[in-house]
Amino acid sequence: MTVTRSVSATEARVNFGAMLDRVAREEEPIIVRRGAHPVAVLLSYETYMELAVQAQRTVMYRALNEAVRVREKTAAELDGRDESILAKTLDADRRERDRDLDDLR
Repeated sequence: MTVTRSVSATEARVNFGAMLDRVAREEEPIIVRRGAHPVAVLLSYETYMELAVQAQRTVMYRALNEAVRVREKTAAELDGRDESILAKTLDADRRERDRDLDDLR
């Protein structure tokens, strides 16, 4: 594992162009500090896009898992009952939610 370079905010301001070139060329992020505290990270566009795609996949994966969990829970709660009961309940809940939202406007 490589050590991530860390620079002060002043050094980042003075050497910004060179830092951009280095980050793009080496694809290694640079941490920018104010005093002893890290406040930002300079990274290549390619690295940023990789992180953004990974984050989106994580969000989608969690949403899918939650949808599967809710579906399984609902199926267990129905346990052979007519699914139209669930649809009617959901419709009633949605109408109530919509009324509540209209009241807020």
